[in-house]
Formats: sequence, structure tokens, C-alpha cells
Amino acid sequence: MLANTLRNKLLSSGFLHTFAANFLTNMLAFGSVLVVAYFLTPADVADIRIMQAYAIIGTTLASLGYTTGLLKACAEGDDKAAEEGYLKRATGHTFVASLVYIALLLGLTQTGIIALSTDTLKTYLPYMLLMVPLSVVIENMRNFLIAKKAFKEAANAQINVRILTFFMVVGATYVWGISGFVLATVAAYGFGVLRFVKEVGTGFLRRVAPPFPSYFVSFSLFAMLGNLFVIISSYGDMFILDMNIDDRSTLGAYALASVLLGGMMVVTTSVQTILLPDMIKNQKDLVWMRKHFVDKQIKLTGISIALAVVAVVGVFITFPLVYGDDYALTPLLFAGLCINYVLVSAGTLGGSVLIGQGKTHINTKVAGVALLAGFVFAYLAIATCGIWGMVYGKILYALIICMATNALVLKTLKQQKQDG
Repeated sequence: MLANTLRNKLLSSGFLHTFAANFLTNMLAFGSVLVVAYFLTPADVADIRIMQAYAIIGTTLASLGYTTGLLKACAEGDDKAAEEGYLKRATGHTFVASLVYIALLLGLTQTGIIALSTDTLKTYLPYMLLMVPLSVVIENMRNFLIAKKAFKEAANAQINVRILTFFMVVGATYVWGISGFVLATVAAYGFGVLRFVKEVGTGFLRRVAPPFPSYFVSFSLFAMLGNLFVIISSYGDMFILDMNIDDRSTLGAYALASVLLGGMMVVTTSVQTILLPDMIKNQKDLVWMRKHFVDKQIKLTGISIALAVVAVVGVFITFPLVYGDDYALTPLLFAGLCINYVLVSAGTLGGSVLIGQGKTHINTKVAGVALLAGFVFAYLAIATCGIWGMVYGKILYALIICMATNALVLKTLKQQKQDG
């Protein structure tokens, strides 16, 4: 009975819809790159990863953090006209910011200030960047739906878009190669806008857009900064390697290993999503918090180690059979990156506790310091260790995250217990 009650509560809150949509869409995105790698060369995969990095960093910057601010502002109010006005204003601002980002990046690449290393990047990056304005519009509408508790509608739209994207991208890549990948990706985002407009409607465009709440801009920009650190930690390595590694096949092997790592991270972030509500709900119960934090963090670390071992063994067995010699280095690189995965998993719940304690700024500072240390070390190590220098840098980044986050959480809980 208790299980049924909990299930009904989760369904009514929309948690399961949102969780399932996020998990499925992330896994399909991860899977699509693995599938298209079968049709492409390692050099093409490296170029795709770099183009995705430019586009996703652009989406994060162009969003201005408004997607998070919109979620908060619309969830707190009951004035439909004002909330739709916020959506209109946020969409306008972020769309313009997207165009500014595209114009600025293309200007920097055309003048040679940012040097693109291959003709493929020079040809297709401008097209890939078209996904930036489409992506921020989708995220604004998705968070608007979630704020209004239209969880099922948001989840269905998200899943529909990702499934169509998977088949469009795989099919187009099979037929036209990397050009098909880029054009299908942009077309899929265009479909995504139409699919979310179906749920949101076009009425918000006719609203008078009121000023944002006083906290909106600062709250949003802080959220954007935190998101940017996460994105750079996932994609910034490709920029450093692109500048320092001449062998595109080696770079492609690393790119595919990093895609595999991203698929592993989906599991950890999904677990964090499940546990976060309890961490926030019980933030004042320090005895409960300390006990459950330590217990769940140990269990998650154990699960991550087991998952990493299984994944490494699976990759070593399947990759030579599926991809042949083209990605012979990928299993070894993936094994190294799995150390990063375990360390990040061993510190991830600490971030949840800090969020629950209202100390999100600490997460941002730790992420910034770890990111800088990891990338500086990697940049220096690449000169002597080649591609492995980046792997070592990623491990250092994860080690700092793990040690600092757990130490700060235990210190915070101990201090609050003494103050109480």
C-alpha cells in the first residue's frame, strides 16, 4: 500500500514524467552519436563533438539563465497574463542573445581570432549554430510548462522530439554523412519548436510583457554561470585537444570515449534527481541529513564502481567487433575517464546537500576552481603525455570536486549542529 501511495504521489506531482523524459532523451542523444560513429570516420566524430561544444556553450550563454529564472517566476505566481508575458520577454531576450552569439563567433572565426582546425568545421559550424536560437526557445517553453505543472505535456513533447531526432540524425548521416548529421540536427530542433508551441500555444506572443521580478536577472545569471561550468567541464576538453593534438583519428577516439562517459553520467545525474527532493525537504533535520548523506553517498559510489567495471569490460569486448581498428584507442581512454566518473559520482550528493542548505554558490565556486585546475594541468600535461594528459586533467578535476564537496558538506552539517 505504501508503495502504491508513493507511486501515486510521484505521478500526481509529475516527477516520474519529468524524470523519464530527461533520462530517455539523454540516453537517446548519447546513443545517436554512438550509432552515427559507425558510419563516420574518427576525424568526423571529432569535428561533430567540437561543433556540438560550440552550439551547447552558445545555448548556455544565450539562455542568460532565463530558463531557470522563468521556472521560478512562473511557479510562484497565479497570474496567467503576467506569466505568459514573462515567457514572451524571456524568449525575445534569449533569441536576440542567440543571434549575437552566432554573429560574434562567426566574426571571430572569419577573422582568424578563433582558428578552426579543419575545412569540415569551417563549412558546417555556421549551420550547426542555427540550433542555438531554436534550443533556447524550446528550453523556455519547456520550463514554462513545468512551472505550470504541465509535466505530462512537457515530457511527451520532449520525448517526441528526441525520438524523431534520433531517427532523423541516424538516417541522414547514413545517407549523406556529416552534412546529413548537421542538417538533420537543425531540422529536428526546428520540429522541436513547433512541437512545444503546440503545447504552449501562441497566445503568449500577444501578451504585454511586464518587467521581470526584481530577483529575476541576478538569479538567472548566477544559474547560467553554474550551468556554464558544467557544460565547459563536459565539452571544454575538445577545444584544448583541438589546439594541441594534430592526429584527428586520436581526437576522434577520445571524442567517442567522452560520449560514452556522458552516457554514464546520465545514470548518476538521474539518481541525484531522485534524491534531491528528500535532501531539500529534510534540510533542517541535521541528524537525518548526515546519516542519509553518508549512507547514500557510499551506496552510489559502490554502484558507480560496479557500473564502471561492467561498462569498461563491455566496451573492450564490443568496440573491436563493431568499430574495428578505427577506434582502437577508445576503450583504453574510456577506462581512464571512468575514474573521473567514479570520483564525480562520489561527490555528487554533496552538491545536492549544499543546494538543500541554500549554499548553491559554494557548488559554483568549487566547480570553477576544479575546472580551472583540471584544464590548466591537462594543457601542460598534453605536451608530454599527449591525449592522456587530458584524461589525467579530468581525473584531477573530479578528485577536487569529490574531496572539496564532501569536506564542505560534513563541515557545514557539523557547524550547524554546533550552532543548533
